[in-house]
Amino acid sequence: MDAEKNEKIKKLINEIAEYYDEPDEKQVEEMRKLTGVDWYAEDLQTLCCGYWESPHTLEELVYFLIHEEWPQK
Repeated sequence: MDAEKNEKIKKLINEIAEYYDEPDEKQVEEMRKLTGVDWYAEDLQTLCCGYWESPHTLEELVYFLIHEEWPQK
């Protein structure tokens, strides 16, 4: 995977999680552009704001946002 793109996704995840609200349209569009997936704001809110409570790492969340499935462990 592209390390620079992954870092941008991580930064965006943290921006979304920081406010705990639905991401704004600019953030949604940026995530769509970076991942190639047509994400909805509500889904991004759930994933980004809840990842720190989940059993998944930030890197695994980046993988999920790109591939729409969790990486195999």
